[in-house]
Amino acid sequence: MPQDLKETAEYVVRRAIAKGASDADTFIREDENFSVTVRMGDVETLKESVSRGLRLRLFVGKKTATSQTSDLSPAVLDSLVDETVEMARLTSDDQSGGLGSNRTLNRRAGPAACRRFLGKCFSRSTH
Repeated sequence: MPQDLKETAEYVVRRAIAKGASDADTFIREDENFSVTVRMGDVETLKESVSRGLRLRLFVGKKTATSQTSDLSPAVLDSLVDETVEMARLTSDDQSGGLGSNRTLNRRAGPAACRRFLGKCFSRSTH
């Protein structure tokens, strides 16, 4: 099972394709927060929190489904992917559905913007 966020996102996309999705992408995040409250020179409160989340969008032909979770455990991710593929199979076709191609992104945003975007994001496609 994946160890870091990038590996987790790649794992989810690979599993979606293996389970029958024609295209898939994912957005994954991790937020860390830390705060200290000092009153009259003394530390009054310390707060620390970490939150994670993953959003999956996938396509089965022109059918689409989206799911998200804050639980990145292997069993939950596997279920999320499997159920999202099944949800997509049950939806109606959307003629505008599907991931945009790198060529389309490049044409609309320009080469520099495309490189910046693709450098920050990753997706896998069977195309």
